[in-house]
Amino acid sequence: MNRRVTKYIFEEHVKIGDSFNYIATPINKILYHRKSRYQDILVAETPFGRTLFLDNILQFTEYDYEIYHKALIIPSFKKEFNNILILGGGDLLAAQEIIDINPHAKISIVDIDPAVTRVVKKYFNHLFRYDFRRLKNIKLINQDAYEYILSSNEVYHYIVNDLTDLREMDRPGSQVNRFYQKDFLEIVRGKLSDDGVAVYHLELYPVEENNILKFIDYAESVFEYIEPYLVYIPSFGGLWTFTVLSSNRIKIKENIELSRDNRIIKIISLRKFY
Repeated sequence: MNRRVTKYIFEEHVKIGDSFNYIATPINKILYHRKSRYQDILVAETPFGRTLFLDNILQFTEYDYEIYHKALIIPSFKKEFNNILILGGGDLLAAQEIIDINPHAKISIVDIDPAVTRVVKKYFNHLFRYDFRRLKNIKLINQDAYEYILSSNEVYHYIVNDLTDLREMDRPGSQVNRFYQKDFLEIVRGKLSDDGVAVYHLELYPVEENNILKFIDYAESVFEYIEPYLVYIPSFGGLWTFTVLSSNRIKIKENIELSRDNRIIKIISLRKFY
């Protein structure tokens, strides 16, 4: 059945001169659209099913949310990791992947915008495999993640960057760029246990190759071991980049099994391309 396209969301990518490359997502129906204190939040029906956008940037879809969140967590998470910090992640879907592996892990989710959690619980509740109201080991903290990690005295086994993507400095939400700089990576390293691991999602490869390689340079100057990898995410428009960071040698899983239909998603090492 053909569904009528009412508009398109144009997501900016690499700026070349005075113009941008864009990825266009067709919108079939708008279900929710409102500005919170921090960002523009849109829930819409798209060819990928129900979809969340923040400041016009696609966050996840019904169709392939599981690919992104499993690709973020499963390659590097160890069952013995007990103290977890998620920066961003107010949709709770990254935490869900951690609970699958270690149901008793203490998970702190630091997301500045409580509106994101409210909207996701209303429009994407069917994606949850757990009743988060009953999980006492998960703490949702609505605070600036940068300020939180600076003031935290805790040591973490696992730190996840599930924040929004890098932005051009003159664009809404560009304060997120702080989390991708060398000085912040040094803060992250200082908060990790001796055997701790951090994981970042980055950008679309090779469209954002310059930003990806710049981040990898920063990471290699701070951590002894890094492992960048790629996973194909259809709604993101291609190969999405992730990077695992640690002071210890890293061996990541090479495949991800989707629970929905038992498909196997292949992890591709970015080192094959640079």
